[in-house]
Amino acid sequence: MKQLSHYINGLAYEGRSGRYADGFDPAEGTIARSVPLAGPMEIDGALAAAGMAFPAWSATPSRQRAQVLAGFQGLLQQHQDELAELIVREHGKVLAEALDEVALGIEAVAHACETVRQLDTRRAASAENGIDRWRARPPLGIVLGITPSSLPLLAPCAQFALALACGNVFILTPSQRTPSAALRMAHLLRQAGLPDGAFNVLFGDKQAIDTLIAHRDIAAISFIGSTPVAQDVHTEATRHGKRVQALGSAKHHIVVMPDADLDRAADALMAGAFGSASLRGMTNAVAVAVGDIGDALAERLAPRVRALAIGDGLSPGAQLGPLPTPQHRMAVMRYIEDGEASGATLLVDGRGLSVPGHERGFFLGGTLFDHVAPRMNIYREEIHGPVLNILRVPDLATAIALVNAHGSANAASCFTTDGDTALAFGRQVRTGLAGINVPVPAARTWQAFGGWTGALPGDAQSPGEDAVRFHTKDKRIMQRWPGDAPPAHDTGETPC
Repeated sequence: MKQLSHYINGLAYEGRSGRYADGFDPAEGTIARSVPLAGPMEIDGALAAAGMAFPAWSATPSRQRAQVLAGFQGLLQQHQDELAELIVREHGKVLAEALDEVALGIEAVAHACETVRQLDTRRAASAENGIDRWRARPPLGIVLGITPSSLPLLAPCAQFALALACGNVFILTPSQRTPSAALRMAHLLRQAGLPDGAFNVLFGDKQAIDTLIAHRDIAAISFIGSTPVAQDVHTEATRHGKRVQALGSAKHHIVVMPDADLDRAADALMAGAFGSASLRGMTNAVAVAVGDIGDALAERLAPRVRALAIGDGLSPGAQLGPLPTPQHRMAVMRYIEDGEASGATLLVDGRGLSVPGHERGFFLGGTLFDHVAPRMNIYREEIHGPVLNILRVPDLATAIALVNAHGSANAASCFTTDGDTALAFGRQVRTGLAGINVPVPAARTWQAFGGWTGALPGDAQSPGEDAVRFHTKDKRIMQRWPGDAPPAHDTGETPC
């Protein structure tokens, strides 16, 4: 069994707390690693290292910071196969999806580089009294990042790349379920030239994270994870006067109209519902069948769900990998039992699956429910597993009302061939992202996204321009020089 360490001040730091978490190989169903959980000594060490690194890193010209991140981007590209395999082994998603995640992480770093290059100090010269006015965006200090197991590379990159580009230093607390990608990136950042202490990795449970959130040296907290925890983090951070962006997961809807291309809609639902073992925050878990289309949609979905190739994420042809832990699999199975007991029609049952050669793995096949009602837990709550629900409604207005009433519908799509229907859906649906004839209308790295529902406590969104404002302060400078005294030297550097 592999023993992991924290990463503090450019070095591996063995856990001293005496507390550890088990890390699984989900395809084999075995404990593969021991992950240390941070105690006071590790927390103090990471905060001290970050605090010492901040003055020099924040004073580094922004173009040089961008060069460091560009070097890191290149290293991610060089090591993308290695990183993807780490993700598969620890999370369970199939290799193609892990490679996609690495590509999106690279895109997030590239966006941070480009953003910091484009930001300039704004200067407005005033003819009145010879006063010059300056505007700058200095960094905050130490930013704490809390990321989920579902996106072990992309979620951290989306947080720390722009934070570092803006001159902040960073403490990352990734999920102990999928720790290795974060540790590998820490070494690649150092190889790219990031100073020691500017990026640290601590593995922690709720006790450690609560301590970090409350600590006076933490200037801001960036969270990605489940909605209940996002709400708790936001409440706790604001109670301590911290700047916080907390992005919860969500339960997205695809509305299928009677005039839709059903094969295209069914394929989109499969891609949106069963990718990454249905553990992404941007998963379509609900199909809303409008009018009399329900039976035909179910007839197209059921054979597709049954035909999903379940297996080790590194196996050629695998479409759906295992869940990360046995506890996670059991929780999803309980939802399936609850759906049956609540009266939903179970069209495809993914339980009882055994993968040859991986009989102990945490596998669960695709599951499809029909005639789901809004009152049911399988509709109201986030399942985080390969379960797709079909709800039936009489018309578009009812479908839109259903989406708008759900507390976790951050995004929604509509499949239709009618332009008026598409226009009405786009205007009336109350979600941060709306799509027409696309499975998951996910934002790109340059677009702000955080949803409009309970999955976004507060109003700080990520990424995009909102993220730049989140990671910096707004500073105004006025100057006037008497007589013939020269003005202050303008270096032209961007303080972000």
